[in-house]
Amino acid sequence: MHDVMVAHGDGDKKIWLTELGAATSQSPEGVSQAEQAKQITDELAAAAATDYSGPAFIYSIRDDNTLNRGNHFDNYGALLTSDWQPKATAAALAK
Repeated sequence: MHDVMVAHGDGDKKIWLTELGAATSQSPEGVSQAEQAKQITDELAAAAATDYSGPAFIYSIRDDNTLNRGNHFDNYGALLTSDWQPKATAAALAK
């Protein structure tokens, strides 16, 4: 993407990363808390390694309903379960 921006005269602009995350559900789209933490920290590290990445935003801080394990939309929280318990990403980002 950055190469395309450079080719069109926009190389000095930053690429913003929005809505980072993965659902920790038991749905086909879901991942484990460990995998969610890995994906988010890998994406943040990759962005930090470039000079053209701007701000990065995690999609959701807290699950809407952690008990509804089959619904991935209810489980996008990266840092907290719906009952305010820390998730694996919270520990990974605290390092």
